[in-house]
Amino acid sequence: MARYARGRDYHQTTLTRLDRIAERLRAHGAATARTYTDTGPIAERELARRAGLGWIGKNTMLLRPGVGSWFFIGCVLTDLELEVDPPFATDHCGSCTRCLEACPTQAFIEPRLLDARRCISYLTIEQKGPIPGALAEQLSGWAFGCDICNEVCPWNERFAEPSHIEAFAPRPEGRAGGSGSSRTWTRGVRPPLRRYPAGKTGARADAPQLRGCSPTASGSTSAASGSSPNLPGSRSA
Repeated sequence: MARYARGRDYHQTTLTRLDRIAERLRAHGAATARTYTDTGPIAERELARRAGLGWIGKNTMLLRPGVGSWFFIGCVLTDLELEVDPPFATDHCGSCTRCLEACPTQAFIEPRLLDARRCISYLTIEQKGPIPGALAEQLSGWAFGCDICNEVCPWNERFAEPSHIEAFAPRPEGRAGGSGSSRTWTRGVRPPLRRYPAGKTGARADAPQLRGCSPTASGSTSAASGSSPNLPGSRSA
């Protein structure tokens, strides 16, 4: 299971924090202050780059100097005039290709170009219906999301730190599916994935959530996780 899914719903937690910023903007005269964190059709990574927060890595993630990529991105759309930060213009990936080479399904066509149809995160969360057999055999134990291209990144290996935000800490049931677990998560059929109606959790409409496990079934995979049960920094995959 991907690290972001082991704590509380990051949509709720992050939106609560963003709402505090929105309130301050309104207090300073903003007529509009609308918050998003993976909850609307917003190109958050690109906006974050334009806001000077970091560069887009070869794994298509936003990377921040001295931090890495283990963090959530949120934004507040407002009509209040603010001082504009310059876009982040430099690339600090260098000649490194570890993320591209580590992907079990070879989802990267080239640096910064991802074929979502082969991405484990897409296949185990977004795709409707069974995972194609050839790809199901390459999931490397991931049942809900994937952290591989983040885990192998030197920026994360060097700078990632455990989060101080309690809501992002793994839940007890999340640890049960940790690295080395022999439990299996059914992915060939839909029941283990619950989809919440829009507005119920703060997540996007029809967003799947891992509900539980069942014995092996067609398309099932062993539950696996990253090298550490702790989600680094205000961070996620």
